[in-house]
Amino acid sequence: MPMVQSAIGNRESAIIANCCKLQIFNSLNKLTAIADCRFPIAYTSKISPFTIHHSPLHTFTYTKWLCRLAMSCYFVWNLIINSTMIKFSPIVLLIVLCSFSGEKSGEDVLKDMHKRYAGKWYRSFTFNQTTEQYKNDSIIKTSTWYEAIVFPDKFRIDFGDKKDSNAVIYLKDSVYSFRKGKLMRKAFNDDDLTFLLGGMYSYSFDSVKAKIQRQGYDINKFHEDNWKGQPVYVIGASSADEKTNQLWIDKEKLIVLKFIKYDGAEKEEGIFYGHQRFGNAWSETACDFYVNDKLIQKEKYHDCKADVKVDEGIFDPYHFRARE
Repeated sequence: MPMVQSAIGNRESAIIANCCKLQIFNSLNKLTAIADCRFPIAYTSKISPFTIHHSPLHTFTYTKWLCRLAMSCYFVWNLIINSTMIKFSPIVLLIVLCSFSGEKSGEDVLKDMHKRYAGKWYRSFTFNQTTEQYKNDSIIKTSTWYEAIVFPDKFRIDFGDKKDSNAVIYLKDSVYSFRKGKLMRKAFNDDDLTFLLGGMYSYSFDSVKAKIQRQGYDINKFHEDNWKGQPVYVIGASSADEKTNQLWIDKEKLIVLKFIKYDGAEKEEGIFYGHQRFGNAWSETACDFYVNDKLIQKEKYHDCKADVKVDEGIFDPYHFRARE
């Protein structure tokens, strides 16, 4: 007999819980409809409710979302206080909280990027590029660079004719500069771009997260924005006008479109575009670089090849040789 009563009690509890869920669902739908009627101009699925912009459209969206949240919380509070279902309050609260838990963070975006491309990114990449250097908005030099990359941490650039042996080699955390085959300089270098544009997918996520933070990007700051008509995630800034180090990530492709870095009063910005697919990954085919909002360099890639055989001996700074 006690077992029968327990079974009946469990069945009744399940029915009550399901009714509670249905009531919350219907109420939230009604509240949404009310809010949409009151703020019809505001609706857009691509605007984050936590991102406060200064345009009327975004302000209305934020207000409408707050209206939804406040009215829903009021409903749940009354449901808990005025009903005999007090024992279900944790479930009720969990349901409502989950309905507002879709917001991403900077760390979430990095995880999504890593999950999509780790182990799938091409290992090597070669190309040549036309490089235009600017001063005071005028071209002062045009040259051809020949580049080879083996991810995650080998990168070589030959300037001009490869037989002249004027080159720079980025190897792990160091950079080596050569002129006519002679080593002129060795320095520490934490090569941000090779890492951000492909190298990161050769490491564990924890290593990626740690290095991004060492590079000065605050992954706890995050907002959504638009870049040339494309929806983007912005890691490192809570709003568009914040002057902090930032990574702008294509929301669909999950690749880096832009970086912004500050060093005291100096602002550096790199923009990557003309992306082409190579296997399961991507590469930009053009990029622009700015210092304090003034253009200093434009690059255009040619003859791009992914996953080609590269003689890794060309990255050995202690046995330097000209590339063929």
